[in-house]
Amino acid sequence: MKMFQLIYASKPTVKFSFGKLKELAESASESNKAEIITGLLVYGNGYFMQVIEGPQDTLNKLYLKIAQDDRHTDLRILTYDTILFKKFSQWGMGSIDFNFNPLCKEITKKVFSNSHFNPYELTPDQASDLMSEYAKCFE
Repeated sequence: MKMFQLIYASKPTVKFSFGKLKELAESASESNKAEIITGLLVYGNGYFMQVIEGPQDTLNKLYLKIAQDDRHTDLRILTYDTILFKKFSQWGMGSIDFNFNPLCKEITKKVFSNSHFNPYELTPDQASDLMSEYAKCFE
């Protein structure tokens, strides 16, 4: 089965606490596992950035559902590619609020010259590389 990876950015319409982010990811994780979807959700500096991986039809349906979710706005697909293997297979949906993770703060400082996370500034390759780096916050 061919697998795909989609990375998007958005802005929350409501304030997210670390606990609320974790609840969102845990809820998504359960439904994602049933659909063979894996990924990672990052929140910080007033932005979401999420990578989701899985079969194309399932991924497309999930993205349409995400696009209709009123908890965020200004969705922008940063990259959407075929992948040989899943990079985020350990999570149905992992989550990071890098404000509470020193390693993620350091990764952010290396990528953004002003140390302010803004996924809209990233190229597709930078978005993919950054999500892979953020995954190390769990290792």
